[in-house]
Amino acid sequence: MSGEWLARGAGGDLIVCCNGWGMDRYPFSGLGTDPFDIFLISDYSSLHLSASLLGLLPGYRHRILIGWSMGVWAAQRLFSEYAAWFQRRIAINGTLCPIDDRYGIPREVFAGTLRDFSAQVLERFYRRMCKEPGAYSFFDHRRPQRDLADQHRELAVLQGIVADPVAEDPFFSDVIVSANDLIIPTAHQLAFWDSRPGVNVVSLPGCHYPFFRWQSWAAIVNLVTGDD
Repeated sequence: MSGEWLARGAGGDLIVCCNGWGMDRYPFSGLGTDPFDIFLISDYSSLHLSASLLGLLPGYRHRILIGWSMGVWAAQRLFSEYAAWFQRRIAINGTLCPIDDRYGIPREVFAGTLRDFSAQVLERFYRRMCKEPGAYSFFDHRRPQRDLADQHRELAVLQGIVADPVAEDPFFSDVIVSANDLIIPTAHQLAFWDSRPGVNVVSLPGCHYPFFRWQSWAAIVNLVTGDD
């Protein structure tokens, strides 16, 4: 697992973002950070929270946790003991059962991606992830700079660890679901969150990779809070 600051020193507000599988900082490079400090967690080949990050959290006035794609599952695993520290916990296009025939990526699809993994398979994944006008062009200029073998290793580790039991507590306060998600099918996401009452679910047009839609991290937060 890796962690890095995308922005630091803005003031008293913090966003911690748990990234999707195979990603790094580059797919978020179009987002303005003000007024937040932004800490990004990527690569779930291992799951270990740094003591330094945990030590910093209490120093912020407002703390928001965001998980995208496989990062939704990872955020719950990493921060379940610290949920009360975050004023909002936002899931974007993911569930707590990310490899599942009802609530996540169908098991055979995931297994086939792992078995046949190559540069060509990864490119097909990116194109399905961005299946919306404008999304792929935006992403293509910001695609991850991860090594292919490194991404494959993370994928293999995830297959072995995401089958752990899911906590009954919904954990997330807010959920954003894209209407045409071809990675974690939209219907599977909605079925999962419908089984977790009390969660604020916000619908969004388009594909699995929604970040080209927003100008800033603040816009993501405003979407779930209803602020302009």
